Amino acid sequence: MTINWGTSHFRISWWAGLIFYALILGLGIFIAFKCIKEKWVVCDKCGTRFKVKTLLSNNSNNGVIAKCPHCGERHECTVSYDQTE
Repeated sequence: MTINWGTSHFRISWWAGLIFYALILGLGIFIAFKCIKEKWVVCDKCGTRFKVKTLLSNNSNNGVIAKCPHCGERHECTVSYDQTE
């Protein structure tokens, strides 16, 4: 197996390549979980304030798309200014 790094080429055994790619995959998963944030949001339909976990791609322009635990509808909820319990 050959790993290309810029203009350099490194020959390594298949198991070392497997470990290398597993570390890269693990690093990607770690970074994705670090990007998950808990936010307090307010349901625009019923006014219930609840906490959701969001990933960066789950955000819309004005709020967070989430399912309200009170009314059960999935729609855009406004992010609360007060992020404390």
